[in-house]
Amino acid sequence: MPGIENILPPEHQFNTTLIELREPLVDELYDYIEEVGDVIDPKLEFSRPHEQYWGLSDGLARLFASENEDQESVRAAIYRGICFGFQVVEDVKTAPIEKISMDNWRNVDDVDDSAEAISADVQEYLSARPHVDSLIGMFASEVAGEYVLCEHHVEIAAGLVLMLCEREIAETFIDASVESVRPEDLEPRGLG
Repeated sequence: MPGIENILPPEHQFNTTLIELREPLVDELYDYIEEVGDVIDPKLEFSRPHEQYWGLSDGLARLFASENEDQESVRAAIYRGICFGFQVVEDVKTAPIEKISMDNWRNVDDVDDSAEAISADVQEYLSARPHVDSLIGMFASEVAGEYVLCEHHVEIAAGLVLMLCEREIAETFIDASVESVRPEDLEPRGLG
């Protein structure tokens, strides 16, 4: 289901921003891996309500872990994907991010349907944003770290965070656009 992030003008989309920032961001991430041994910046990780995101990763792990996967490993990989997603958002955002919402999938009754709906939305989002998709793919194994068998969960989690943050920016953009409309802008115009 396409989200409202698709109505953002290109100059406000993460994909466009990433085109301009890709090389320095990639260099910065590789430098960070070399210096600290991890792509996740703990200062950024712990500057957010990490307990809330650990809870989110727990819920997502229950949705996405298959029977033959260790749920704790899936949860840890998803948590690292969420952290990486927010780390990228910090570099590419065009407006402040106040909240992220999982409301789109709350009314889905079946667990399998929820996982499928979230996965489909993230895949659709990433397929329309090849530069975002490429960056996540480039660092997915580094983000997965010791949870390399869960790399696909890292990609979904990071993509989900970027998608939800871009939706937040789109909501703010729409609200600002509506506030700037004057009553005379809504009057019908003559065809002549």
